[in-house]
Parts: sequence; C-alpha cells; structure tokens
Amino acid sequence: MFEKSTLSNGLRVVTSTMPHTRSVSVLVLVRAGSRYEQDPEAGIAHVFEHMLFKGSDKWPTAQIVSESIEGVGGSMNASTDKEVVDYWCRVAQPHYTLAMELLADIFLNPLLEDEELKREQGVILEELRMYHDDPRSWVSILSDQICWPEHPLGRDIGGSPETVQSITPEMIHDYRGRMYSPQNTVLAVAGNITHEQVLADAARLYGAWTNGAPADYLPWGGGAQEPTAIGEARESVEQMTILLSFPGLSMFDEDRYALGLLNTVLGEGMSSRLFLEVREKRGLAYSVGSYQRHQLDTGIFTLYGGVDPENAADALRCIMDQVGSLQEPVPETELRKAKEFTKGHILLGLESTQSVAGWGGVRELLHGELITADEAVARVEAVTADEIHRVAARIFSSNAAKLAVIGPRDLSQELLPIATQ
Repeated sequence: MFEKSTLSNGLRVVTSTMPHTRSVSVLVLVRAGSRYEQDPEAGIAHVFEHMLFKGSDKWPTAQIVSESIEGVGGSMNASTDKEVVDYWCRVAQPHYTLAMELLADIFLNPLLEDEELKREQGVILEELRMYHDDPRSWVSILSDQICWPEHPLGRDIGGSPETVQSITPEMIHDYRGRMYSPQNTVLAVAGNITHEQVLADAARLYGAWTNGAPADYLPWGGGAQEPTAIGEARESVEQMTILLSFPGLSMFDEDRYALGLLNTVLGEGMSSRLFLEVREKRGLAYSVGSYQRHQLDTGIFTLYGGVDPENAADALRCIMDQVGSLQEPVPETELRKAKEFTKGHILLGLESTQSVAGWGGVRELLHGELITADEAVARVEAVTADEIHRVAARIFSSNAAKLAVIGPRDLSQELLPIATQ
C-alpha cells in the first residue's frame, strides 16, 4: 500500500500508488503543533500555519495562491493539532505538478511579511471567538484544561487572545527555524502517480532544504489522580453539554485496539450501548456517545452528551450505568458486530487519495511505522473479549474522572459525585 524513501537531508517521502483514481493528494506534515510551544508563545504553531498561505516567492499573494489551485478545480488547506501541523493540496491528476510545486514553495519560501502577520492576527482572534461562542467546542477546551492541567496539552490549540497578539515577526522566524526541519517532516502523496516520480520531484523541490534538529515536546507527567470538575454558565444556551473524561492510552499502547473496540461497543454509532439506552430507550439526549484520543505519551477516553439541564443527573447516571455494564465481558455477538463496524470504518475511510496520504503520512511521522489497512484490520480482528474486559477495568477503575460542563446553569459540582460512584 505504501512505499517510503528518505532524502539525504532527512525528509521522508511516503507514497501510495492508486492507478484507479483521477486525483492526487499531496500532504506535508510536520511534527510540531501546540504541545511543542512555550507558554508565552501559545498559538504560534497555528499562526505560522496561517502565514504560509499569505504568499511565497513564486506565488506572491494569498489570492494568487488560492486561485492557482481553485482555478484547476482543486482544493488546499492546512490544520494545526496538538502534535501535527499538516498542509495539503488535492487536485485532478493532470495538475499533480502544480500541486507539488505550489505546496513546496509556500512551505519553503513563504514571504512572512510583517503587515500580513498583523492582519492575520486579527483573523485568528475572530477564529478564537468563534470557538469560544460554540459550547461544544469550548467545553472540549475546558475538558483539556482539567485533563492536562498546567501543561501544553491542556491549552487551546489556537492559544489565547493575549498570546496571539503578542507574537512578533522575530518569534515567527525563530519558531520556523526551531520546528520546521527536514528530519521533522514527512511528504506524503497518494493517487495516480508512481513512487519514482514523486521521489524525483521531492529531491528537486526539497533536496536543498536544511535546518537544525527540532525542539522536543514537554512529556506528560501523569497529573493528580483525583476527580475534577469545571463548569460554565451561559444564559444564551438552553442545552447542557457534558464531557466526562478518563485517562486514556497513548498511540503506542498495546491495548489501543482493544480500547477502540470498547469505544465502539460503548458509544460509537446508533447501535452502541449509550445511544440505545440513553437516547432510544430513555429519550434523555439527542447527542450521546464516546470517543478516544491518543497522544504520543498519553490519551483520554471521553463520554459525552447534550441534555436538558433538568435531565442532566438522570442522563449521567444512565451513562455511568452503561460504563458499569462493562464489568461483564462483552458477548461474542456484540464483539463481532463491533469488529465489523470498526473494520468497515477503516476500509471506507481510505477511499479517497487524501485519506490514504494522511493515513501513511501521520503514521510515519508519529508512529515511525507504516501499516497497511489489512494489517490494521488484522489487529482489530485479533482482539478478544477478555482484552476488552481488562482495558475497561484499566480505564474506568482510576479515581481520576474529569467532568466539563456548559449550560444555562453550572451543575458541574452537583454532577461530579454521580461520575465517581
């Protein structure tokens, strides 16, 4: 499914040849993100990501950059996460060379003009306000704060209005030199191309790029193992959004596939236990479920629901009842259903060139290994009911529940005892 080569400067090139497709997706992924930032520069990874689209040597304005790709029917964008910043471009196959050259130029030769930085800081402040005004987005940020207190993982990826406004051109250039190096980057391409073609273009476009060794992240030390709650009252909302998180697993933990199946059983999809019990049988929520997040050295497992404040306590009790049901091994029929659900999601999620490039690029960048979809499916298939039972005890036996709530009233302290019974 994937081929990999490494240029002499350390840049890793990962490709997947998909001859049946009519598109090509090009991704440049950097092992950076918000957890690599110092507190005074919080948000700089996101600011820098924005700045790369403001013009380069050959494409000198943001309008020229966007029109060059959209003018051939393609699309391009970027995103900043806690551990990865990725830049991508997806075009019809005949425009592959344009995508490769444009993405390389904005990545390696950005103008980074002072006036553009001032203008973009204003744009990002509006983005931060947008997420703050959305209860579902903001409650997730509150949850991170108490799951990873006093740590970069617990900060808003975008930083704060104060830190964003304080970022200077000198800080931008220092950040670029500190984090953007060939050894810290993966170029991933998928579509109707060959590995040899991409490798030749990568050498031509990126071969002269040199930079020093990148800075590392601050490890997570574990934090206090005690129940914590945080809440916010907003008169403008009618529904209460609840996130209940437990310490999870890192992306290297051997139990992560068992936890993935536990998540499917408990709260993923319309046939999960939470959906059937909380919504279908009890009518206590429209949105309810669970999800997992794996970081390099830690993780969280989260249960969520959107409920009427008057039903919040009953809904949370019902959610915890379903958590308690995992004290018994998952029946074979339910385990089989969860495995087929998970395997189907893996395979259906790799239908597009962009998702395939992302799959290979992220795994090479963070995991240091390339696994095929078939290998991932095999690992899912190998999980036993006993392993799910064991990982459930591992996740939920700790006395470290973290509850985040936003609603018309702050009920966080009232609800926390229910989550810790």
